[in-house]
Amino acid sequence: MTDYKPIECGLHSEYELLIMRAQRVNIEFQGANELKQVHTGTPTDMISKNNAEFLEISSAGRKELIRLDKIIDYTKI
Repeated sequence: MTDYKPIECGLHSEYELLIMRAQRVNIEFQGANELKQVHTGTPTDMISKNNAEFLEISSAGRKELIRLDKIIDYTKI
């Protein structure tokens, strides 16, 4: 069992559009120990694993997964 909370369909669609448009973003999210973090990069995929969904962000050749229900906000850049 997981503590993942599914996000709204509209927000899911927004993330899909960011991926399709290769739109660079600043993403603010709750990281480890519930600390607020910000990453800048280009969303490249959405992945389901361990009963949760993640947004894959690529930046400077590195890829990071951010759990969708931990995203607080994003800004297009």
